[in-house]
Amino acid sequence: MKLTILDNVDQLRDRAAEWDDLWRRSEVALPTTRAALVALWIDRFAPDATFRALTIEDGGRLVAALPLVGESHGGVCRVGTLPNNDWTVSGEILLDPAADRQQIIDLLVAGLRALPWPILWLRLMRSDRSSWQVLAAACQRARLSTFQHQQHEVGVIDLPANFAAFEASWSGNHRRHMGKAQRRLVREGGAELHVYSALQPDEVEPLLATGFQIEHRGWKGTEGTSVLATPGMFEFFLRQAEQLAAWGHLQLVFLVHKNQPIAFEYGWRAKGVYFTPKVAFDEAFSQYTPSQVLRYKLYERFCAEPAPPTVDYMGPLADATAKWVTGQYEVGATMIALSGVVGRTMLGAYRLARATRHRLRRKPAPVGQAIA
Repeated sequence: MKLTILDNVDQLRDRAAEWDDLWRRSEVALPTTRAALVALWIDRFAPDATFRALTIEDGGRLVAALPLVGESHGGVCRVGTLPNNDWTVSGEILLDPAADRQQIIDLLVAGLRALPWPILWLRLMRSDRSSWQVLAAACQRARLSTFQHQQHEVGVIDLPANFAAFEASWSGNHRRHMGKAQRRLVREGGAELHVYSALQPDEVEPLLATGFQIEHRGWKGTEGTSVLATPGMFEFFLRQAEQLAAWGHLQLVFLVHKNQPIAFEYGWRAKGVYFTPKVAFDEAFSQYTPSQVLRYKLYERFCAEPAPPTVDYMGPLADATAKWVTGQYEVGATMIALSGVVGRTMLGAYRLARATRHRLRRKPAPVGQAIA
């Protein structure tokens, strides 16, 4: 086996075919972890950052890949992290399940010591991935100090082939609420689901603009956190969506009431999983709970397919998604001190800070003091 460390994004693009072939063989379904979209993330969010990608070949075939970027704290770049943030996730460890996993991971850990950062802070990673668990065990064998903690839970739906069976699994309140919302929409003109799942890249822009205009008319637009309120962000999502469309992974969904789109979902579909990173509705039609009606109609459509996809909500489990889910997984962070006193000191300080915050949250309020 051979370890190679890529040190610029052009090298990643040059090896895109090999990287994507490994993605297809790996347990990772997220299409944004394919090479072109990892490179796009770096171009948008970390264009001047130090880039490294650890790759391992076996017999001329790529069997492992891990992309990392430098992140500055206090003006000093001392942290390596995955290309992930709250806008989109593009960082994962890709492993060939047919290869010798322990040998691969041990070689990967040896490569970590050659990185230019004293510490890795790997955030927004699926804690249940066997690849991350094997990596943590290999770090322990290599006597690298690590610290792991949970960030949040993500909801998933394992859809059955029968929508009525799925509906019967909901709480009584959720069934009544969805029935009431559907009847109200029918009385007031009805609503149709429009699903675009076979778009050409040059067909994406007007539909995506319509969708993000809906988001901008919601609470995110009011708070200034919508895609359209953030300079350069629509251009990023347009390039991402065009690439996803070229691969056949893009799905844009609209709920249309009286010829007007009132809810929108930006979805990705790959390897039997439907990812829903963004959903939005027009606040002027909030009385219809349009995003929930969109989900109802979309899941009904999915259940009619020969092999319904698993739905992955990606973001933190919330009241709006908890009503639908059949399971969940943990998203967590791992810190790895790679070398020297600096890395171990940073890891120790972070562990202490989290423990202190945890104790403060659990500390009871003094007698007579109101609890907010």
